[in-house]
Amino acid sequence: MAQRRKARNPVTRLFRVLRRKVRTLWRLVFPPELVPFTTQSAQGHSVAAFFADPPSKIYQIAQWLPVFEKAPAHLRPLIVTRHAATTEELQKITSLTVIHARTYDLLMQLLDLSHFKALIYVNNSYQNFQTLAYQRAVHIHVNHGESDKISMVSNQSKAYDKVFVAGAAAKDRYLSAVAWIDEEKLIPVGRPQLDLETTPILEKSSLKTITYAPTWEGEDEANNYTSMDCYGTAIIDAALQQKNCRVIYKPHPRILDSKDPLINSAHKYIVQKLSRGEHEVHLTGDVLSVLKDTDLLISDISSVTLDYLYLRPSGAIFLTATQYFKGATPS
Repeated sequence: MAQRRKARNPVTRLFRVLRRKVRTLWRLVFPPELVPFTTQSAQGHSVAAFFADPPSKIYQIAQWLPVFEKAPAHLRPLIVTRHAATTEELQKITSLTVIHARTYDLLMQLLDLSHFKALIYVNNSYQNFQTLAYQRAVHIHVNHGESDKISMVSNQSKAYDKVFVAGAAAKDRYLSAVAWIDEEKLIPVGRPQLDLETTPILEKSSLKTITYAPTWEGEDEANNYTSMDCYGTAIIDAALQQKNCRVIYKPHPRILDSKDPLINSAHKYIVQKLSRGEHEVHLTGDVLSVLKDTDLLISDISSVTLDYLYLRPSGAIFLTATQYFKGATPS
C-alpha cells in the first residue's frame, strides 16, 4: 500500500511568503478601485453574506453566487468582504453588490448602519466571529459542499443560529459527531446548486468520459483526503489504457497552489499526459458542468462524489480512501 509522505520545500515556502508581501505592498502603493464604503452601503439589503478570506478560497462562496443571484430582489444578499483582492475578484464574477470593509471599525460601522435580518456564512473562518457579534440578525451557516469530510461537522457550527444542511444524512452526521449540538438548528435545504442550469464545458464526444476530480490536501493531516500524492499518476495511467474512453482532469481549485511537492509533481504529470488527443484538463470552471457529462467519476471523499450521485444516478464512481491507510507499509 502506498504511504502518504508530507514534504515541504523551505525555498518554495519562502518564495510564497515574499510574493504575498510584495503583493500587499503593491496594493498599499497602488490601491485597487473598490466600491466605496458609504453610509448608504447597506441600505436596501436585509440579507448579507460575510466572506473574510483571501482569493485562494473564493471557490467556497463562488458556488453560492448563482443561487444568491436567483433570489428575489429583496432577499438578494449584499456580499461583505475583508480582503481587497477578494473584493476585486468577486466583482468580476457576480452581479451582486460587493462591499469591502477594509478595517474592523468599518465593518462594525456597516453593521450599525444596516438593517440585516440574516447573515450567511459559507465556511468556518475564524473571522466569522467578527460579525457573529451582530445581534439583530439570524446567523446562518451554509458551508460549501456536502461530504463525509471531518471538516463538515465542525464544533464551530454551534456558534450559528441555524445550520443549513443537504438532507437527513448530513443531519445525522452532525448529531453523531458533535456533542450537545441542538438538533433544531439543523435545517435540511438540499443542494440548491444542483437545481440550476449549467453551461457545458466539455467538448462533444462519442467516447465514454472518465473524470478524475481529486480533492486537495486540507489545512491539516486530519483533513487530508486527497489521492493525488499517492495515486494520482497511477489513476491517470490506468484510465488512459481504457479503450473508447477520454479522460478529464478537474482538480480541486486549491491543488493549483498546493505546498506539497508530491502533489505538484503529480499535477504537472497529469496535465502533460492529457495534453494530447480528446482528453481535457479543466483547472477552472464549474465542476458540476463536468459531472453532468461524466460516465465514470474517480474522486476522493468530497462533495463532488455526492453531487455526482444526484446529477448522474446511473453513473459509476470509483472512490479512493487514502486517509484510511496513513502509516501503512508500502507494497
